[in-house]
Amino acid sequence: MKKLIIPTHSREKSDLQEFFCLLTKQCNSNCNFCIEKDVRTGGFLSWENFKKAVNFAKESGLYNFFLHGGEPTLHPDIVDFAQYAKDAGLTVKMFSNGINYEILKKLDGIVNEIKISYRGNFSFRFKQPEWNTKLYLGILATERDYPTEDDLLSFVHHAHAVTGMEVYVNTMNPVNQGSYDNQFVPYLEDYFNNLPEDKIFSSYHKAGFYLPDGTRVRMGNKSMKPNHTKYNMSPDGIIYNHFNHGTLMSIIHNLELDEKLKISKYRLEKLRNL
Repeated sequence: MKKLIIPTHSREKSDLQEFFCLLTKQCNSNCNFCIEKDVRTGGFLSWENFKKAVNFAKESGLYNFFLHGGEPTLHPDIVDFAQYAKDAGLTVKMFSNGINYEILKKLDGIVNEIKISYRGNFSFRFKQPEWNTKLYLGILATERDYPTEDDLLSFVHHAHAVTGMEVYVNTMNPVNQGSYDNQFVPYLEDYFNNLPEDKIFSSYHKAGFYLPDGTRVRMGNKSMKPNHTKYNMSPDGIIYNHFNHGTLMSIIHNLELDEKLKISKYRLEKLRNL
């Protein structure tokens, strides 16, 4: 099979030779900002199709192999799946809400990294010094939860001190009404609009930058490369070169919010063309 080269933005910081294996759309959480339209539906990826996914990724040069969902720890074979992908020579990564701690601990040392979405203080059970796998803690920033920059950074520093994990910040990807309404974080928008252009990079296709203290921010509502290529297998075993999440509902636009986003919209268009 011909090696696949995924086009990237000129300022992309990440290695995007990736394959996303959706083990299931089932989830044990109920986030109103979920990007997956059909979350909590359907069943689980079969062993036959998982092997097909691993072979496709390996033969295509997509060596960053993500165990994805839904919540991937709900799949009954996730530990064996991870070991199989690792033995095939792939770099195994995953996203998780962190609820199934004991299952994640069984994956320690098998997967190369786990990105955990902060979902309350139970996330602080994870202590990086106790793990071989690299852990990341993602903080979803909203103005409601973190009204000021000091509020956000105080929490980021506390989370890092308690867990030892690398902590980063995301803003909401406006895929549904809840995430649309909460995407605007004024002080982070100000940073995006006023930083020198060479301080803004692409992080998994989204605009990113560092705050003065070194905290990494990924602006989930600002795509540096829309309609980008992203190879994945759905739980029914079909391979796609894009994600088609759809939306949970029709978005009712807020004119005041859209007006606030105009400045960053103009800057984003310029950055996309670099």
